[in-house]
Amino acid sequence: MNLEAPMADDKPTSGGWAKAVEEILIPFYRETIQPSAPEIGKIVATTTRTINAALVPAKGFAWTMEQLVAFFDSRVEPKRVLIPPKFRIPPKANVIAPAIDKVRFTEDSVDLQEMFAKLIASSTDKRVASRALPAFSRILSELTPDEAKILNAIGPGRRVPMVHLDRHYYKGGNHLGGDTIAKNLSLFGVSAHCDFPENTPAYLSNIVALGLGEVLAANTVYTNAEHEYRAIETSPEVIALIKKHEAPPDIRTDFVRSGVNLTPLGQAFYSVCVQPYEERGKG
Repeated sequence: MNLEAPMADDKPTSGGWAKAVEEILIPFYRETIQPSAPEIGKIVATTTRTINAALVPAKGFAWTMEQLVAFFDSRVEPKRVLIPPKFRIPPKANVIAPAIDKVRFTEDSVDLQEMFAKLIASSTDKRVASRALPAFSRILSELTPDEAKILNAIGPGRRVPMVHLDRHYYKGGNHLGGDTIAKNLSLFGVSAHCDFPENTPAYLSNIVALGLGEVLAANTVYTNAEHEYRAIETSPEVIALIKKHEAPPDIRTDFVRSGVNLTPLGQAFYSVCVQPYEERGKG
């Protein structure tokens, strides 16, 4: 099927992304929205700004095409221009297409939009393109804005202390058993400036479930982190939990100290979706 091509005298003005739109977005729309051939031909005219916005509302897009193009202009292009010309490569379709599909639903989360922008730009950067995995779009789509803040704050080598609160049952001095009252208690959400730091245990659980982080092995703690662990254990929220569940001498509580480190997948994710472009090697 022949598609209507842009006029010969049309000049793209959207930072080099018009070609990416023509080569990647048209097939993407053909496969996901399935417009007619004339509609496809209208998607690219002179620049990416002339993408047929009429297709968008009917398909339930969270963004208009104007917003999508503005995203490329304001967030992706400033990163792409920082890539030395010798390292610039065509964008990877299996990365950019799902990224475009998912970024539309980020609403007003600057952190998530920045991560998507870095992922798209990284797919055009020979130095890191091999680490720009298609799965990262799915992972980003399953992160909350607060979880994005946590990942921005973690970074390679940054420790994330947390504690689990266990409850133990005794009778006549004999230990009968126990259970875990709360897991992944941490103050890291506060230091990461989360909007809802009280949800930090759930955020850390999701980061681990997505394969980006891993809980420290049993009986493993961070060295020289006594102050950070004590801050968690003496926080008002944790003290309230202890008072709620403890009834000495028969019911007692204790802490299991732990933490979260980035997995190899998490480190790759950081290098592609989180690390500031200004800090990347200039090789």
